[in-house]
Amino acid sequence: ALYTLREEFAERMPEIDLVPVAGDIKDRARVVEVLERHAPAIVFHAAAYKHVPLMEEHNAWQAARNNALGTLILGEAAMEAGVDKFVLVSTDKAVNPTNVMGATKRLAEVVCQDLQARSTRTRFEMVRFGNVLGSAGSVIPKFQAQIERGGPITVTHPEITRYFMATHEAAQLMLQAAAMGEGGEIFVLDMGEPIRVLDVARHMIRLSGYAESEISIVFTGLRPGEKLYEEVLANAEQTRATHHSKLRVARSVMPDGLVMQELRDWLMYRSPRSDDEVRRDLRRWVPEYAPYNPPKPMLVKPSSPFEAPVDIRLDRAGMNPVRDVADLAALVRRLRALRVDASFAYFIKPAIYGTLAARLAGVRRRFVMIEGAGYVFSEQDDTDAWRSGAMRRLVTALYRVALSGAQRVFFLNEDDVELFVSQRMVKREQVC
Repeated sequence: ALYTLREEFAERMPEIDLVPVAGDIKDRARVVEVLERHAPAIVFHAAAYKHVPLMEEHNAWQAARNNALGTLILGEAAMEAGVDKFVLVSTDKAVNPTNVMGATKRLAEVVCQDLQARSTRTRFEMVRFGNVLGSAGSVIPKFQAQIERGGPITVTHPEITRYFMATHEAAQLMLQAAAMGEGGEIFVLDMGEPIRVLDVARHMIRLSGYAESEISIVFTGLRPGEKLYEEVLANAEQTRATHHSKLRVARSVMPDGLVMQELRDWLMYRSPRSDDEVRRDLRRWVPEYAPYNPPKPMLVKPSSPFEAPVDIRLDRAGMNPVRDVADLAALVRRLRALRVDASFAYFIKPAIYGTLAARLAGVRRRFVMIEGAGYVFSEQDDTDAWRSGAMRRLVTALYRVALSGAQRVFFLNEDDVELFVSQRMVKREQVC
């Protein structure tokens, strides 16, 4: 990458005095040497391990050290060298992260916020944005290569969405943020509406002069740590406007009880740590981190057209809040904001998505009622078990245990609310 950049600058802007410098941002001596020798006014910190599945397995500790420790070492060296501005290139995956890469980038933001609190001269800014079209590791070059080979194009999930930006737009907005920042801000870029990756694949097939019957699309399943959709703001964050229409500032808070010296000691630990250890400890430093590892992906037989196993576009019936992916995302955000800790749903199509939303929102106790709550208290069933009341008492006791200690309970069906309240299993103020 360094060689490619040097050649590109030499060809396009030969008047620029470019100094290619190789080094490791975790090598404090090298970082200090370079900053003191060249005395830059601005440091744009984009060095990071950014590939989600690669960092999720076998490489979690290296991701934490490179993304968070590297930021700490480079930021402190910038302060010592009298750098005016330090701009961290962050990511939308740092918002409510479900993977190691996103959690370590959020940790890098926390490091910069702490450095800003200690800095007397250097101003630290953070900029979050999504996928840059054509960048290394993005879907565009991957799809191009797959089309050139005659297919198939691999997409992880038919409903997966991502934010996309053009390279020049991302670069310009990052420069704008650097110019506007007064210190400690997290700039959130307006990336427009999220786009289905499946639609990108289909457009690229057509733009390449092929039909979908000639280049097939196969769905491989979500990879370790991969989200169905990305977010721009965490649950506790809000934004304020700036004078630039495409830039907003997130009002982010530091994690409660953060002791920077303890974080430094953890990052400086010399011996290797296992992936599970890293995930466990990251939850201490990044409380909103909720690891998610779906089943191992496997190629599925391509079909034309692709038919999802369950139609997500459901009619709104009763309390069913999920009609499509946007509804699902909105429900996840609502459950997180309300800090729901228990959910109940019927084993029918709407419940599948209500329970999925509870899972994505990190609700720890999720219950799907095969017969529904109503039958527990009903006298209409003719079986001996129900008439005797034995089964009713047993299931009622199970529900009481399930709800023990729950503070906020989510019901997919309104009738269940009345039943549970009438049986004094929950109070109405607990229900959301």
